[in-house]
Amino acid sequence: MKNLIKYVFAFALSAITCAHASTWELYDSFMKLHYTDGKIVDFDEKGNPFTTSEGQSYAMFFALVQKDKNRFDKLLNFVEKELCEGSFEKKLPAWKWAGGKVVDSNNATDSDMFIAYNLFNAADIFNEQSYKTKALAILSNIKKNCIAKNNVLGSVILPGTYGFNANGEIKLNPSYFPPFVMQKLSSYDDDFKVYYQNVLNAIARGSEAGFAPDWIVLNQDGNILSSKANFGSYEAIRVYLWLGITAKTDPNRRLMIPLYQNMLKKVNNEHYVPEKVNLNTLETTGKGNVGFEASLIALADEKIKDLFRTRVKNHVFGKREYYSHALCLFATGFDEHRYEFTQNGSLLLGK
Repeated sequence: MKNLIKYVFAFALSAITCAHASTWELYDSFMKLHYTDGKIVDFDEKGNPFTTSEGQSYAMFFALVQKDKNRFDKLLNFVEKELCEGSFEKKLPAWKWAGGKVVDSNNATDSDMFIAYNLFNAADIFNEQSYKTKALAILSNIKKNCIAKNNVLGSVILPGTYGFNANGEIKLNPSYFPPFVMQKLSSYDDDFKVYYQNVLNAIARGSEAGFAPDWIVLNQDGNILSSKANFGSYEAIRVYLWLGITAKTDPNRRLMIPLYQNMLKKVNNEHYVPEKVNLNTLETTGKGNVGFEASLIALADEKIKDLFRTRVKNHVFGKREYYSHALCLFATGFDEHRYEFTQNGSLLLGK
């Protein structure tokens, strides 16, 4: 009888523990709105569904946080089968899929690196080394297709295979390089350590206004080419998010955060995140949505953190808010200690 009671108590305790570990209401609502048959579905302005490698990469990360191997594998299978034409060794994932086929075959290198990052961590979390083989294939294809040489900066990672390196000018996106992702990839391939440091030099050159830019265009002399369309907005918000959730012991985090004091001062003084910043005039316009606010939780002052936390908690997401929903998952998942990163970028799982 004692053994039976002991068994029942142990089973109940196990069930409670598992339920606690898997309870994440924001994640569940995200999946209910956007997940179906192994793919993350976003919607265009007309309500038409589509899937991107970015959406897949983010959902794979959230599945890791939940230790949900079944969902992780389904997301991975869709990427490999549909976006890579059956094999990571064959090609990098296509950017966009809709109506049962690829509609934009160019890759998005940030998504590719995030997928590789997820796979390296999955190999550790699920103790399955086949994930690592796929990740290494992605890194190999990035090196073959997405590296450009600048006379001053050296070799840098382009945002995609096509369209970012022409007429002696290189176009980069600062949000494509989460420190934790780059640190992890660098531990498997030393070349990525060099690419990352070169890109950080470019980002620093493009952040002199004190705000993160959406895009940076450099000539072969390493100079930033300014234009009337030089803004920090929708794309740039991830720069603050990635820096905020990266391990505080990461030296690049410590070096990069002081670059964005103008943004941090504005957020802390005015209690909102500007939707758009003109990096030539420093004029700000609009107020960013709940995803923008979530992206600054980790870097904002304490009273602002609480304000943004409350807004995220009270927001009811619709199916057209994929991007904001994803940003909030990253930010609040970290804020609630569901995950964190080591200095070398490895994923540590919490509650």
